[in-house]
Amino acid sequence: MDAKGVVDNIELASREGDRPVRMLAKNITFKTGGIKGASGFYLGNSEVRFGEIGLQTPSTPSVSLKNLVGLGSLEELDGKLKGSVDYTLEQGSIADKPVGSLQMRWAFHDFDVNATRDLLAFYKAKVAPQAEAAAQAGQPFELELNDADQAQLQALVMALLQAKPHLELAPLGLKTANGESHLNLAMDFTAPKSVEVPPQELVEQLLSQLDMKLVVAKGTIQDLVTLQGQLGGQTDAVALARDAEGTANMLAGVAAMQGVARVDANDIRSDLHYEKGVVDFNGQKMTLEQFILLIASKSRLSAE
Repeated sequence: MDAKGVVDNIELASREGDRPVRMLAKNITFKTGGIKGASGFYLGNSEVRFGEIGLQTPSTPSVSLKNLVGLGSLEELDGKLKGSVDYTLEQGSIADKPVGSLQMRWAFHDFDVNATRDLLAFYKAKVAPQAEAAAQAGQPFELELNDADQAQLQALVMALLQAKPHLELAPLGLKTANGESHLNLAMDFTAPKSVEVPPQELVEQLLSQLDMKLVVAKGTIQDLVTLQGQLGGQTDAVALARDAEGTANMLAGVAAMQGVARVDANDIRSDLHYEKGVVDFNGQKMTLEQFILLIASKSRLSAE
């Protein structure tokens, strides 16, 4: 299978009440292809590029995206799937004010081919129709499965977990004029001995390893706070800069005081590693239960 296309522009126009809504996409190219594997999946690479996307609605500021690119790949090795999806955005703007560039990469491997294929078929047959019906009715989506469907879903998930799949977000990043922030997350799963156990014990059996690294630059916070002020109508540059710096320092101080992050020069950092029931959170080792209680207590303090 091989498909390629070029579209100069697409314009969609509708109305929100009596006011116009407009979306415009320019300079679109795409190509996809591959060889059908034994599993039925098409293996290979795909790519889509948008030179520019613009959205204008009467109730929100205009949004502009420049050079949005999506890349995907899929391989089949020894009955398991391996692949990745990459998205990059050169520049995003709100109300003609620059926000920054974005990057997101998802990667996975050791996904059992048959279990993945059957789970997709289950989703199309059982989940998608219910989600579509709820959307058309304007109601919240709540999945309803009978006993046979629940048993089938559990069996498919267990088959997927038997292969010990790996899922990784590396990275999710935002780069603004004065800072760069990113999140990296990697997870390894395994099949539990039993699902008829308390939630905490089930998590310990399901998740064999987790690594998370979060870096938030003070400069990123300052840029976003400044943008928020500008969108709110503030024009005093000195006041905007003072508020932005104050907010960044306050957030850094609160995060450090509560022990959920540490301040390293101009960055706010937080690290988490989990393996064999032990959590290492910013250098503090504890059990999974202790970590859950710690996060719950921090959440309560933030809410108060």
